[in-house]
Amino acid sequence: MAREHEHGIMESLKERFGGGEHKTEHKPATTERKTEHKTAATEHKTERAAAKTEHHAAKEAHAAVKQDAKHEDDVAKHVSGETHRYVVHFPPHPARTEDPHYKDFDAYHRKTRATARCYIGERVGFHDCRDEKGKPTPPPAGGGEQEGLELHHSHVEFSLQHGVSLQALEKDYPGINNKNEVGDWIESDANFRWLCVFHHRGPGGAHTASHSDWEAQQYVLGLISSEPKSAK
Repeated sequence: MAREHEHGIMESLKERFGGGEHKTEHKPATTERKTEHKTAATEHKTERAAAKTEHHAAKEAHAAVKQDAKHEDDVAKHVSGETHRYVVHFPPHPARTEDPHYKDFDAYHRKTRATARCYIGERVGFHDCRDEKGKPTPPPAGGGEQEGLELHHSHVEFSLQHGVSLQALEKDYPGINNKNEVGDWIESDANFRWLCVFHHRGPGGAHTASHSDWEAQQYVLGLISSEPKSAK
C-alpha cells in the first residue's frame, strides 16, 4: 500500500513538473549543439593553420624572389668600350685672342697656375693625372707646380657665350642678367677649373667622356682609362 502511494506521488510530480522524459527530449539536442560547436571550432582551427601555412609559404617565396633578384643584380667586374657621336651647333664667336675678356683669362692663369691642382686629382687622387704625352703628372712631393695642367671653362665655353640664355644662367648664378657681362663671367673664377690633360681633353676628359662618366670619376679611382692600342 505504501509503495502504491509512493508511486502515485511520483507520477503526480512528473505530471506537474516534468520528469525524465523532458530531460530525455533535450539531451540529444544539447549534445547535437555541442557537437556542432566542436566541429566549427575544429574547422576554424584548421582554417587558421592553413592560412598560417599559406602566409609562411608566401613569405618564403617572396624572400626567394628577392634573393634571385639580388643575384641577378650582382654583375662581375667588367670593361666596356664607349663611343659617343652627336652634332654641336656653335653660335658665332670672335677669335679667342680677339676676345676683349681674354685678358681676364690670362690674368687668372698667371695668378693661380703655381699652386693649381687637377680638380679630379684633388678628389680621387692624382694616380690618373697625365700630360699630353701620357706621362704621369702628380704634384711634386715637396710642393710646387703640378705639370700638365690646363685651364678649363667648367660651365660655359668661350665659344658658346653668344648663345647663352641669361634666364637659364640666372637659375644657378643670380645676378647675370646683362648680356654684356656674360663675357666677364665666363672668364671668371666661377667658370674656371684646372684639369690635367687626361681629365681635360684626354680619354677621361671633360671634353671627351660623357657627363655621367666624367662626374663619376671624381669619386671612383681608375674609372676611365685610355683605350688599348690594337695589335697590328
